[in-house]
Amino acid sequence: MQAAIVRRSVLVVRHGERVDQVFGKTWLQQCTSPDGKYYRPDLNFPCSLPRRSNGIKGFENDPPLSSCGSFQSRTAGEALLDSGIQITSVFTSPALRCVQTAKHILEELRLERKLKMRVEPGIFEWTRWETGKTAPTFMTLDELKEASFNVSTEYRRHPDRGPWLDAGLLHAPSPRAAAPQLRRLRPAGEKGAGSWTARSHHAVCTASQRGHGAQRLQDAVARGSQPRPT
Repeated sequence: MQAAIVRRSVLVVRHGERVDQVFGKTWLQQCTSPDGKYYRPDLNFPCSLPRRSNGIKGFENDPPLSSCGSFQSRTAGEALLDSGIQITSVFTSPALRCVQTAKHILEELRLERKLKMRVEPGIFEWTRWETGKTAPTFMTLDELKEASFNVSTEYRRHPDRGPWLDAGLLHAPSPRAAAPQLRRLRPAGEKGAGSWTARSHHAVCTASQRGHGAQRLQDAVARGSQPRPT
């Protein structure tokens, strides 16, 4: 008797619009009061920011979604709900914009309480494109939970790339090094045909899968910008 083939599909979702894409590098100065508190100078800024140990400055290299970005994320979740796709697990980059995107999608799918998000540093974008001298400091799992993000504290991240980010090293492994990790991430204890895994990520993680070869990636590095998503 032939063994049954278990089909598992992966749904890759890029994060929504982020505030620095709209308001530029000085976005944080635009929404910080003289006493160092956040305020909303424009409706496309988020209503509020979550609390983090390094204060409001921590958002400078880890920006949140804009209001439009949140709307985009919810619309993606609404489309998935209409499609009838059954999501059984969720992985997300530790970048706040990705965690927010995943949360909004799960809320629209009515799964925000049922499925815990697995925060995986291995699918953070290639840090060669970070403008600072070190990798961003992300919110901890405890901080995310305090901000009402339903993240898993039991999930153990992929070991290959996380230490680079913990050490604050800028030039972590190449952009194509992140892509195989997308394929290797497998949620434990979840079986059954037709299951879908959703992953909230950055454009570079799937650049090679989208046909951007090595030369295209090298050109992007030379320009100091990311390959344009297709």
